[in-house]
Amino acid sequence: MNSTPKYAKVALKISETDNSAFGVVNAARKALQKAGAPPAEIETFSKEALSGDYNHVLNTTAHWVGFKH
Repeated sequence: MNSTPKYAKVALKISETDNSAFGVVNAARKALQKAGAPPAEIETFSKEALSGDYNHVLNTTAHWVGFKH
C-alpha cells in the first residue's frame, strides 16, 4: 500500500481545525480547492471521509493530503 497522499503537496494542520470530523473535512476541502483539485475529486474525498467514524475521517484524509505538525 502506498503511504504517500494523493495530494502530497497539500498539508493540513489538525490543530488549526475545530477537531471535529466536519472541521477536518472542511479544512481539507479548502486546502484541496486551493491546490486546484477538481471539484468532483473534492466531493469524492468528502463523501468517502464522512462515511465512517472520526478515525475513518482521519485515515481517509491522510490518504488524500499530508498532515503537518
